[in-house]
Amino acid sequence: VNWFMVRPPFAGRVPVFVGDDRTDEDGFVAVNALHGVAMRVGPGDHTEAGFCIASPLALREWLTKLTRS
Repeated sequence: VNWFMVRPPFAGRVPVFVGDDRTDEDGFVAVNALHGVAMRVGPGDHTEAGFCIASPLALREWLTKLTRS
């Protein structure tokens, strides 16, 4: 995450990181430090993600709504 965020086209943008298991926690921490959006798919017990969404289907629906706004 940090490597990407200092290079074009990502430099100067807000990072968004979506993950679904323990291996994504480092990504959530990095994105939080950059004041980005960290979102966990599935149960949010003991996560560094600031947001949780119930399922991959719910994530796709949310992203679709964002692109239509």
